[in-house]
Amino acid sequence: MLLFFAAVALLCYSSALPGPFVQADLPMVASNPNLKAFTPSLHSVIQLVKANSTHPFSELSLALSYYVHGPNPFWFRFTNVVIHIFAAFFLFLLLKTTLQLPGAGLDAHKAALIAFFAALIFLVQPVQTQAVSYIVKRKCILPALTALLCMLFYVKARLASSGGKRIALWAAAGVLFVFTIGSRENMAALPFLIVLYDCFFIQDMSRKSLIRSLALMAGMALLGVFSALAVMDFAPMNWLTERFVVMDFTPAQRLFTQPRAVLTLLSLFMFPHPSRLNADHDIPLSNSLLAPPWTLLFMAVIASCIIWAVLNAKKRRIAAFCILWILGTLAIESSVLPLHLMTEHRLYLPSLFACLLVSFLSFTYLSNKRAVAMLCCLAAVFSFWTWQRNHVWADAKALRKDCAVKSPNLLRPMRHWAETLFYSQRYAEAVPALGKTLALYKDFHARRIARAKSSEQKGDIYHAMRHYEMARFAEKLYAEDGANLIAAMKAMGMEEQARHKTKEIARASREMAAKYKNLGGLLIAQGMAHQARAICEEILQYDPNDSEAIVTLGEASFSEKDWTRAEKYFQRALSSKQQTARANLGLGMVYLEQGDKIRSAKRLGRALKSFQQENAKDAAPVWRLYFIMKQDSGKVGLLLSRSQARPAPAEGFELGECIGSFSGGREQLAAFLTPYENKFVWDGFR
Repeated sequence: MLLFFAAVALLCYSSALPGPFVQADLPMVASNPNLKAFTPSLHSVIQLVKANSTHPFSELSLALSYYVHGPNPFWFRFTNVVIHIFAAFFLFLLLKTTLQLPGAGLDAHKAALIAFFAALIFLVQPVQTQAVSYIVKRKCILPALTALLCMLFYVKARLASSGGKRIALWAAAGVLFVFTIGSRENMAALPFLIVLYDCFFIQDMSRKSLIRSLALMAGMALLGVFSALAVMDFAPMNWLTERFVVMDFTPAQRLFTQPRAVLTLLSLFMFPHPSRLNADHDIPLSNSLLAPPWTLLFMAVIASCIIWAVLNAKKRRIAAFCILWILGTLAIESSVLPLHLMTEHRLYLPSLFACLLVSFLSFTYLSNKRAVAMLCCLAAVFSFWTWQRNHVWADAKALRKDCAVKSPNLLRPMRHWAETLFYSQRYAEAVPALGKTLALYKDFHARRIARAKSSEQKGDIYHAMRHYEMARFAEKLYAEDGANLIAAMKAMGMEEQARHKTKEIARASREMAAKYKNLGGLLIAQGMAHQARAICEEILQYDPNDSEAIVTLGEASFSEKDWTRAEKYFQRALSSKQQTARANLGLGMVYLEQGDKIRSAKRLGRALKSFQQENAKDAAPVWRLYFIMKQDSGKVGLLLSRSQARPAPAEGFELGECIGSFSGGREQLAAFLTPYENKFVWDGFR
């Protein structure tokens, strides 16, 4: 049996074995410093586990492979195929044992037939190619193998009668259980699935066993929730917000989109033609239950499947358990975890019992001969499709093209393909691909700016900075790809179009850069004046007269206590007759630090006059800088009292109270500023 499975798998995956490292294989395997530095020692193992706390055992497997044969993609992929072969073999053993348990009640011959074809379908399923041929996805197939072994030893231990053998089996199951749980996020569902399996097939679903199982699962759920909260430092919203910064969707959008993703994945399992398979799926986002309306329909379909499985748990036990296994193993990765919306390797664990469902239903509703004939044909077709799909995984360029053609509105695959075309000097194809990439960059930049402004309005300065930084990164890549597009046009003799495109890209880059001006002020407030300087100098490259960038450079210099440079930038900003409130206020504080109280009072007075005429928010970064530096607030009150231009008092305040409030604490200062700026940010908080 094992040799037969090996022969079939090697035939199906032979087309992928000679292929190179692709996509994430390069940074996470080929160039991973942790794998390169690994040696078979306890210290090295501990260091590796610390460096990769999410998938430590899968990383250890890759490190051992790297140590044995070096950065050779053939042997990495061959090891993945071997793991897949053993997974199919142990699936056969587990299913054969399961189908003969009291809960299933099948005879040995029929159990063996159903188990064999389920394992065979699992082995040749084309949808598994991403998990097997994509080297870095060993983190999916290795935990599935250990989960199978854990369940097999668990069943054997439950059925064993002798004490010594039973203890050994329990020990083996326990070790494999720990290994599996520590290998991947969705393996957190394994304890629940084992309890469910025990209830369905070993305890025969008696009332007493059901109550005991439900109580046990409730206890494990509470423990799981507590463990998850501990991992998140008991601040789940902050933990999620931090990790979703790099995602192009919010936790709520991911949660509402998952029912569609789950049903799409299951449709791929049922009809896995290579034309439907994709390493980078593009799935439309759902913003709520009714946006779009069919989001609720997808949820209703999944809920109906769960209800049917629960109601038919005794009558159609095998089918009911298979459905609960499929949805249970997809549940964790279909939650608000910061993962991609839909990836095919997520089907690897669910398909263990999904294949059983296919085989079982075939033998249930067809005669044995017809079921065998149908499943043999299905296995043959799947084998060919798997072999065909693996040709894509064997060629990095073919994989990039496949992703770009199937997901033309996703930035990452489109950029990779455009880059491949350009550096392959296929300029006729590169020009439209690069044009599409630039359009996607502009959309991405606009979304990041919107999220940055939303975070800023909520007082979430840190995440606003992160979004601004990603928008800035997008603008840089936009400029790089724009240069490639112009070069491609010139290489094709399209000189006139290249000139027009050069002006268009320059204008778009200037507009994109102008939208993350706020990042400079946010960086200064966080004590990162040097980075703020780099941002503003970059903006001035596009527009040397941008007064907001100039005054922000002055504020950065002030933060660094470079009074001479700060004065120069503030004077330069004043010469443009824009940003006068910020520039005068900055000059006032510069002169105050230099001991020139008369000039300081004059500038502060002008600043407060402009403060009323301009948008008060514009002056906030300088006030914030001053207060964060913990200067003597009394000095400001003294200078304002000497100034002829005084601020209009807020409602309910006398002028003397308004000026005198500066001799108080920081709260009084904030209260004084409230009439001028409704959204004043204090030390990074609202």
